[in-house]
Amino acid sequence: MDSGWQGPDNPYDYSSGVPTRRELPATQPEADEPDAPESPGQGHSLQGGLAVRLAVPGAFLIFAGIFNLLGGLLLLLGGLALADEDPDTLLTRIRQDNPEQARMIDQQLDQGNITWEKLMNIYEGGFLVAGGLGFLAGILGIFGGRSMLAGRSYNLALAGALATAIPCVTPMGCLMLGPIFGFWALIILMREESWQVFGR
Repeated sequence: MDSGWQGPDNPYDYSSGVPTRRELPATQPEADEPDAPESPGQGHSLQGGLAVRLAVPGAFLIFAGIFNLLGGLLLLLGGLALADEDPDTLLTRIRQDNPEQARMIDQQLDQGNITWEKLMNIYEGGFLVAGGLGFLAGILGIFGGRSMLAGRSYNLALAGALATAIPCVTPMGCLMLGPIFGFWALIILMREESWQVFGR
């Protein structure tokens, strides 16, 4: 038997003198709570971690670029020096100063059935081409590495990584360190989270 207590939580209505069960309004479902806002330092920490991940291979790209640049300049100077040399005078000096090297040159001439002048032209062209490629790869590597450090110019960073990754063309590529640094940078640049740093 109901005690007749009337209160907001009592399910019975006594207004008519007879307790009757009142209909309580249906409770509305609770609204979904919004996701907790990202803490101010969380996004900054994420961006900072991505920047560090890009900076390490970027620094190695700069190192490889400087090496390729200096090696390319040396090869270019060697090619220009060969262009200024008289072939006969150079061969005579080699025979006097280094007879062993002169014998190796004579063997190359006999095996290839070419003249000393033509062999000089091959060496000269090889030095100039290799030097030019090394110089260009060095410039791209340096600016590409700087782009990775700064998080700007994604295409330039990609070009620097590609130029550094080419094996057996640049001085660093001949040491097989260039492909290691270049492909490492390419793998990092290809990741989707790395694009956020560049605003892509």
